[in-house]
Amino acid sequence: MGANLGDKVQVPAEIKDTSKSEYVIYKLKEMGKITEKDVMLICKQFERLDSGNCGRITLGDLMEHHH
Repeated sequence: MGANLGDKVQVPAEIKDTSKSEYVIYKLKEMGKITEKDVMLICKQFERLDSGNCGRITLGDLMEHHH
């Protein structure tokens, strides 16, 4: 599958509890696949799509902004 993630998980000590999505982002950044700038751009796009400002987007939100 490309990069070898190995058996040992090395996470900085300041991360005490994390979600699966946060961990995936952390690992992608660690592997050099994405940068903090990439993450910030995607977060801003999500915020634009989140019309209800509830932290979630729907298929309708995606379709409405896909023009």
